[in-house]
Parts: sequence; C-alpha cells; structure tokens
Amino acid sequence: MDMACVPVPVLGKLAEKLVLKRDEREADLWMQNTKEHLET
Repeated sequence: MDMACVPVPVLGKLAEKLVLKRDEREADLWMQNTKEHLET
C-alpha cells in the first residue's frame, strides 16, 4: 500500500488508534508493576 495515496484523515485515525493502543499497553504495564510493588 502506497502511503502517498492515503488521505490524511484516514492516516490520522490510524495513528490515533496506534497511539491509544500504545497508551493502553503502557497503562497496563504500569498497573502491573505497581501491583507487584505493593504486594512485595
């Protein structure tokens, strides 16, 4: 797929989904680390 022909709004939505997924993973990791820290 050629990125040059993808409309900007579509690219923006895709980037938004990727960022949200990344933030979700970071939040999960942070929660897991905090929980483990509190349990020790």
